[in-house]
Amino acid sequence: MDTKKFYNLSNPRDVEFLLSTINDDMAVDSDVGGDDDADDNIPSSRCSIAPSTSTSFSNQFEDSDNEDSESSEGCLSADDETFDWQKISAKPPMFQGSTFDRPFGISKKAQFDITSPLSIFLNVMTNLFLQYIVDQSNLYAIQRGTVLGLTLDELKAYLGILIIMGFHTLPSIRHYWSKESNFGVQRVQSIMTLKRFLKITRMLHLNDNETMAKKRKRV
Repeated sequence: MDTKKFYNLSNPRDVEFLLSTINDDMAVDSDVGGDDDADDNIPSSRCSIAPSTSTSFSNQFEDSDNEDSESSEGCLSADDETFDWQKISAKPPMFQGSTFDRPFGISKKAQFDITSPLSIFLNVMTNLFLQYIVDQSNLYAIQRGTVLGLTLDELKAYLGILIIMGFHTLPSIRHYWSKESNFGVQRVQSIMTLKRFLKITRMLHLNDNETMAKKRKRV
C-alpha cells in the first residue's frame, strides 16, 4: 500500500502548516536570490516535522517501538480527504401568465443566400425591425430636445462598425478614429465621424419612454 504523504494546497490547514515551517533565514535566502530557495527545506510531509513538545533523549528510545503507529498521526495522504460531488438540478421557473404560440425555427418562406453573411443577418434583423429602431431613436432624440435624423442606411452602417469593433478590438472607441497609425482604422473612419457615432450611441432606442409603465417606488 502506498504510504506516501501529500499536501493539499486547497486545504487551509496545510497552507498554514507550510507557512509556519518557513523561518527568517529561509525567507532571506529566497529574497536575495541565492541557490537555496525557501521551499528547499520544507518537509515533504507532516511526518518529517519533529513535534513541538520537547522530548528527552531516553524517551526517544523508549518510544521507538511506537514510531510506526504514531508517525502517521496528523499526516495527510492523497486519500484522506474525498469529496462527493452531486449535481443539483433546478427546474426553470414556469411563467403561467403568458403563453408562446408562435412558430419557432427558420421559416420555410425565408429566402436568403447562405453564402452571404449580410443576407443571413438581414433575415434576422429585418428592415421592418431596423426601421422601428430608427423611428424610436429619432423620437427619443426629440424627447431629449435634439434632432438625430437617423436613417435606415445609416443605422446599418452603424451596426457594421459595431461588427468591425467586435473582431478588431482597441483600448477605447476613440482609438478607431485616432490619427496614430497603430490605432486608427481607416475603414471605420470612412463610414462616419466619431462625433456622429457617439451621438447615435447616446440616442439609440427601442421603445417610447412615454408609453412605458412607471417604475415602482422602492419602499
